[in-house]
Amino acid sequence: HTAMSRPNRPRHVVVVGGGLAGLCATLEARRTTDVQVVLIEKNEKLGGNSAMATDGINAAVDKDQDNAADAMMRDTLLCGGGIGDEELVRKLVSESEEAIEFLAKFGIELR
Repeated sequence: HTAMSRPNRPRHVVVVGGGLAGLCATLEARRTTDVQVVLIEKNEKLGGNSAMATDGINAAVDKDQDNAADAMMRDTLLCGGGIGDEELVRKLVSESEEAIEFLAKFGIELR
């Protein structure tokens, strides 16, 4: 092919890392594009640091959503040693349940 005949978009996407972020990126790229997606993971199993979390995955998913969100916000800022961006943490907290539901649609159960 010449440069003139190549399509403007990539034909392949490579995702490095099979943690939750990498898995979400892989699923979303495959779901929303027609490119071939390749996931590269250095460990034997997928999951990254998320799979090593002894207390599970943090998400504001609870019958009492407001209390769960407040607790997650407080814990995340505290564990960040005071350097966390409060606006970004608020976004993480507010979208955490949606992220869990997104993965669940693909059979990945985290609850």
